[in-house]
Amino acid sequence: MSRAIEATPETESLVRTLVADVTGRPVRWVDRMAYGHGSVTYRVDTDGGPAVIVRTNTDPGVYAGTLANLEALRSLGLPVPSVLQADLTGSRYPFAYVVTDTFPGRDLGFVLADMTPAQMTRLAEQVVGFERQVSGLPRGVGYGFMPIGAADGHGRWIDAVRADRRLILESVGVGAGVDGGVDGGVDRELADLISDLRRALDRSSTRLDAIEPICFLDDLTTKNVIVHNGVLRGVVDFDVVCYGDPMYWLALTQVGVLSDVGAAGQFYVDELIRLWAPSPFELANLALYNALHAAEFLRWPDDDRGDSAAARRHRVMTAARSWLAAAV
Repeated sequence: MSRAIEATPETESLVRTLVADVTGRPVRWVDRMAYGHGSVTYRVDTDGGPAVIVRTNTDPGVYAGTLANLEALRSLGLPVPSVLQADLTGSRYPFAYVVTDTFPGRDLGFVLADMTPAQMTRLAEQVVGFERQVSGLPRGVGYGFMPIGAADGHGRWIDAVRADRRLILESVGVGAGVDGGVDGGVDRELADLISDLRRALDRSSTRLDAIEPICFLDDLTTKNVIVHNGVLRGVVDFDVVCYGDPMYWLALTQVGVLSDVGAAGQFYVDELIRLWAPSPFELANLALYNALHAAEFLRWPDDDRGDSAAARRHRVMTAARSWLAAAV
């Protein structure tokens, strides 16, 4: 299921010019990446040279911490991409951009179902290892999504969660990706779930106030983890990190696998949980975040319709209700 924001043909044409200038080689192929609802991202193949990744955004502030984040994570030993060129001024093109080298392979969500259990275990060990390393960085000044070491954010973790999931928590009539249902009406089942989520989050406020502002990589999920032939090749997309509860990352991974991969990827999630070994306190939070993320996933329209879309909705909705019951 693609969640990429729309791009104009003009952007692709400008990216071709940009890459030819950066690499000194003719561009052979430009491929818009399917994932990414923040930046417009392309993989660009050049004639006789390696491919590059071009991330673009009309808001230069999105990349304000990207370069420093990459260097900080590289110093911890994480396999992050190298920056070939960046312009955050928007003076050369009508967007800010970051050009990096690329890793062979695809985002995890596209290949997880074809991986062996041994490959899933090894990948889970690596991803949990990355999260453990990052969690050792100094505690944040505030909570939420920001560059490493930034001195801003929310004063409470629950406020960061509410801000991140505001589109569902503040919605009234909720449909499949819009304010109306699939046929223009209200998605009553999802609206009821969201009402229950609001109450569950309120009831959890005391527990969530005990969370320290721990640094974690919020989006090492079914995307941004690049795998080739069952082997991790790199991790990408670090405009921000998050300060708060690392279970938020684990929950997003679990829901992403459930929604977009299904049962074939569940062993990977099981291994992440086994390796992290959550405490009862963390498990209660994990269940709450799972339900929150599930509601967000249910808002997105399916790229296809029919039995597969209905099956996806059913398994995500069923799981959300089960998680919500455990979030106490």
